[in-house]
Amino acid sequence: MPLLALLGAPCEAGGHPGECGAVASGALQDSDGDTSVTINGTPVATHGDSMSFGSHAHSYGGDPPVCGSFSSHELTPDQSHDLTVNGQPVMRAGDSTTDPGSGGTASITGSGGQSAVTHTE
Repeated sequence: MPLLALLGAPCEAGGHPGECGAVASGALQDSDGDTSVTINGTPVATHGDSMSFGSHAHSYGGDPPVCGSFSSHELTPDQSHDLTVNGQPVMRAGDSTTDPGSGGTASITGSGGQSAVTHTE
């Protein structure tokens, strides 16, 4: 059963040039200020929050070849679960979307340290 994801949970975005680090690392961050539901003191992530990826390369080329097309992203998973916090669907470990720069998959790779609260639809 998928674990609910907490703010700070790790995320990864793939599909980037291998020469520049094929996988970009990120984390779930508070975007809406709603931290009203917590697990062991850490807020549950919802669609009001985001998968945050700092600046990373989306191309490799040139003469000499270099990493380029740097951008950062604030993404929301495609999955919309029936469990909500103040009207916003929760995020779960394993939820994902598409990295708009690379076309690869960006996914939540962990729960953020909690292993007790799951959600099944």
